[in-house]
Amino acid sequence: MSQQIKLGLPGGIEISPPDWPNDQKQRDIWPGDLSQFAANKGPRRTDLSQFHPFRFDPKINAGGGLIYFDEYAGLSELKASLHLMGVLTDMTEYAAFAASSANPVEDDFLDQLRLISHYTLENGYFAKTKNLRPQSLSLWQAIEAFIVGQRRKWQSTSDLSLVGTRGGDNDSAKETLGFGFMVEDTEWSIYRIWSRSWLVTK
Repeated sequence: MSQQIKLGLPGGIEISPPDWPNDQKQRDIWPGDLSQFAANKGPRRTDLSQFHPFRFDPKINAGGGLIYFDEYAGLSELKASLHLMGVLTDMTEYAAFAASSANPVEDDFLDQLRLISHYTLENGYFAKTKNLRPQSLSLWQAIEAFIVGQRRKWQSTSDLSLVGTRGGDNDSAKETLGFGFMVEDTEWSIYRIWSRSWLVTK
């Protein structure tokens, strides 16, 4: 099963493999390593145990940040929020990396998509992008497609269930679909969106 199908994405988003660019160069960090977050420190390893919103803010940009929202969030409102966060929503020269969790309880996410500009791949990860074409969907369209696809995946597929993905009992505490979005690095245009479950309690 392709990553597009697994994440409920349309075919217009080209997903790069985790080991891209596979050019035999030694790197301390890879753009497709989704265990890593830039956290406004550029393309390098970041100790997230030291994360603090005051210290990890973008130093030369006004926008950035992290938001969580539920499955019913209005897309127009979300797009406006991303503009406030400094997200380059019209960008098409980006690479997409994706992952799905086999253990959401431990990983705290369901599916995720990391979006990195070609400029950052060239100048931050020192990877040649000449074989990467511009995406047919803008960054915003990819984000929107991810949200719509995840809603469809988790709401209408009978063999998938959110039950137990957040430790709920399906009675007094029931899982429902939500999302997170992070501007990992404003200056370097590194973004991440993921689906998550959260508990609705009686």
